[in-house]
Amino acid sequence: MSAGKSELIFIYGTLKRGFPNHAACMAEAELVGRCKTLIPYPLVIGGRWHSPCLIDEPGSGLPVRGELYRVNPPTLAMLDQFESCDKPTGYLRKQIDIVMQGKDEAMQVWTYLKPRDRIEGIHSDALAEYLDFGDYVIASRRHPPGQAGEKPADL
Repeated sequence: MSAGKSELIFIYGTLKRGFPNHAACMAEAELVGRCKTLIPYPLVIGGRWHSPCLIDEPGSGLPVRGELYRVNPPTLAMLDQFESCDKPTGYLRKQIDIVMQGKDEAMQVWTYLKPRDRIEGIHSDALAEYLDFGDYVIASRRHPPGQAGEKPADL
């Protein structure tokens, strides 16, 4: 990991090990271990690309399982860009409390949350863990609306 203050970040979706965006985005990240949110949050599949979205509604939904990573400043900046934190429809990076697997003590870490009104359609009930990315559309396969390759609208 390069110089600079590292940060801890809770990853719950397509950035986890074995998922489509892990290799491209998490190469410089150090896996700390498995964990879950201390309090429930709604984790849903949402939007045109069927992305996992952790909704910024602490206390509703389910405790969400994921992975904790230590990241350097360049990786954190790249993740902010990947999650469109600078756009009105993007995610918000906020601190939440998590608990490491097999531990009782909570710790505060960063994660990416989305306000419900920024999600263009919700395609699932609240999930305890994101496990299936069969409907997820990776960035390289995304096309503007009305162009070839667009995912059909939900009925």
